[in-house]
Amino acid sequence: MPIRFFLSLTTCFFIFLCSTVPAQTSRERLSERSALTGRPELPTVDLPSQALEAAIDPESYLVGPGDAFNIELEGLRQYNSVITVSPEGKLIVPTLGVYNVQGKSVTEVRALVAEKARSKFVGGQIKINLVGVRDIRVHVTGQVLRPGTYEAKAVYRVSDVITLAGGLNAWANARAIELRRDDKPAQIIDYFTFLAEGDLTENVLVAGGDVVHVPSVYSTEKSVRVEGGVQNAG
Repeated sequence: MPIRFFLSLTTCFFIFLCSTVPAQTSRERLSERSALTGRPELPTVDLPSQALEAAIDPESYLVGPGDAFNIELEGLRQYNSVITVSPEGKLIVPTLGVYNVQGKSVTEVRALVAEKARSKFVGGQIKINLVGVRDIRVHVTGQVLRPGTYEAKAVYRVSDVITLAGGLNAWANARAIELRRDDKPAQIIDYFTFLAEGDLTENVLVAGGDVVHVPSVYSTEKSVRVEGGVQNAG
């Protein structure tokens, strides 16, 4: 009994001792590794995965509020951070300045930041990568099951926002869906061709503030309704 009591007391003391030792922060662990290797180490950045059709083209993707960039500078000074574009469309990089990136391509953003960074990080490496695409708001109206305003990603297509709205209802004219953007004339989309043939030119990317309007088949005189024992009634 005394031996068992002594072992239990020793175990409790060990657990108490471990719980009172403060846990190392990631910065402290990096400092220790830097001391062992003799060179500074940058912290790692954990990034959420995102479902994309393919790799984003840095020449064509236009940056906007909410896009996230990982900026990594290596030289005599070290810098590594994920920075989100502000609601005003600006990329605010500490010690390097404020950049107006609204509507610019990823390639153009890289050139803007790199030009300023080279003057302060002489001889170092400059890495600027898009690591997160922004959320946008798109309005879906007309003949869908749940008309309304929906949050989407900047890489969503017309089909994605129609799905968010519950899909087309029985009276939708899929041949003449309207994509309204800013004050430009509406773009007419033959959504039926996309569904039947997979033609992505009839399933374009949406942008923040777009209105996707699905008209009724009764809004045009060039329509007939086919019912009964057919493969595609409508």
